[in-house]
Amino acid sequence: MLSRLHDFIRRESLFAPADRLLVAVSGGLDSIVLTRLLHEGGYKIGLAHCNFRLRGEESDADEVFVRQLAQALDLPFYSESWPTQAIARQRGVGIQVAARELRYEWLEIIRQSNGFDWIATAHQLNDAMETLLFHLAKGCGIHGIQGIPPKNGRVVRPLLFATREEVEQFAAERRLPYREDASNTSDKYDRNRIRRHAVPVFKAINPALERTMQENLQRFKAAEYLFNEAVDMYKSRWVQAEDRELRINLAALRTHPHAHTLLVEWLSPLGFHPDQLAQALDNTRQTGAYFDAAGYRLLLDREALLVQPHTQQDPTAIYEIKAGEGIYETPAGLLKMSLHQGAPDSFSADNNIALFDAATLNFPLRLRKWKSGDWFCPIGMHGQRKKLQDFFSDAKLSRFDKENVWLLENAGSEIVWVIGYRMDERFKIHPFTAQYWRFELSME
Repeated sequence: MLSRLHDFIRRESLFAPADRLLVAVSGGLDSIVLTRLLHEGGYKIGLAHCNFRLRGEESDADEVFVRQLAQALDLPFYSESWPTQAIARQRGVGIQVAARELRYEWLEIIRQSNGFDWIATAHQLNDAMETLLFHLAKGCGIHGIQGIPPKNGRVVRPLLFATREEVEQFAAERRLPYREDASNTSDKYDRNRIRRHAVPVFKAINPALERTMQENLQRFKAAEYLFNEAVDMYKSRWVQAEDRELRINLAALRTHPHAHTLLVEWLSPLGFHPDQLAQALDNTRQTGAYFDAAGYRLLLDREALLVQPHTQQDPTAIYEIKAGEGIYETPAGLLKMSLHQGAPDSFSADNNIALFDAATLNFPLRLRKWKSGDWFCPIGMHGQRKKLQDFFSDAKLSRFDKENVWLLENAGSEIVWVIGYRMDERFKIHPFTAQYWRFELSME
C-alpha cells in the first residue's frame, strides 16, 4: 500500500515530498489508514478534526480519539465544533451540505494560518465510484462523471488509488483502531443507499467493479480534457471580449449542433441557468430579450448575445460641471476642458472630442444618463429635432450600449452632446465664433 501511495502521489503530481499536509481526520477507517500511510511514508502532516455535533457523545468521543492519535504520533492537532443542524437551517441547506461547507471553510483557514501547503482528505476509490453513480442518478454533464478528482484547488486525495476492501485489509493487518460511524449504515442519506443497495447489484454483474470503474474514470478524464479543448476552440472563434462585455456571435453559434452545450460551458460559470440559455438560443426570441443572473445580464441583440456585469451606477444621478479649464474625473471618464480664442483650424473625427461655441454654453453644465422623451438636434440635420430613442435605433445601439450613453446638458436643459456619438447643431462652431470650448473624454 505504501509503495502504491508513493506512485499515485507522483503520477498525479499531487504535491512535492517536502510539502506540509493538513490531513482531515474523522476517526473513521479511511482517514485513519491515510494518516498511518502518510506518517509511515515520511510526509510532513498535521491532523484536523471537525466535530459537527450530530451524534451527541459519540461525536465528542471521535474528537478525543483523533486528539489521542495526534499525541501518540507527535503530530500537530487542530479541532473545531459547530451546531451543524442550526447552521444548516440558517443557511437554508441540508445537513450534509452545511457540514461539507463548514469543513472546507475551516480547513482552509487552518491551512493558511498554520503554514500547510495542502489539505488531504481520505476519499478512496469506492467513494469516487459512488459519487459517479450519484451524479448519474441526479443528472450531470461530462464534468459530473469524473467522480472525485485527485486534486482540486488546495485539496488532494492521496487514497483514491485504493478500494474500500484494500483499506479494510490494511487496517486489519496493522490492527489499527478506528471509530465506527453508525450513520454509515443508515439509508437516510442518498450515498448510503447507493453504497448499500446499488453497488452490490453492479458487483453481481461485474465482481471487478471498482477496477473497471477506475478505468472508466480515467477514460472520462481524457474525454473531458478533449471536450474542454473543443469548448475553448469555439470560444476563441465566436466570443469576443470588449472592455467589460462579452459578444457572442449568435449566427455562427446557432449553426453548431450542440450550441446549447457550448453556451452552458461559457456562461453557466457566470450564474446563468441552462434554461435561460436555451431560451436565448430560441429562434422565436426577438431582439431585446433580456436574462438576469446574480452578477451578470444577457441580452439578445440582433446577431449577437451580449453579456455584461450588472452596473452599480444610479441612472437618475446628475453631475455638475463648472466653467474652468482642466481635467476632471467624471462617471463617464476623464473630461479634459480647454478654452480657446477664435475658431479652430480643423475639426476632429473622434466622437469623444467636441468643440462648442463658448457663447452658446451656459454653465454649470450637467452630465447625466438619457431618459425617455429626450431629444436633440443632431449636427448635420440643419436644426431638425430627433428623439434619442430614434437616434439610438438608427445607430443600432443595443440596450447595454444605450445604458452606457452619457449626455452633456446645458444649464437651460438643452442636450449639448450625446457623448461619443453626436453633438447638437445649436452649439456648433460658426465663422463668427470668438471663443470655443474643446471637450475631450477618455477612459484613461
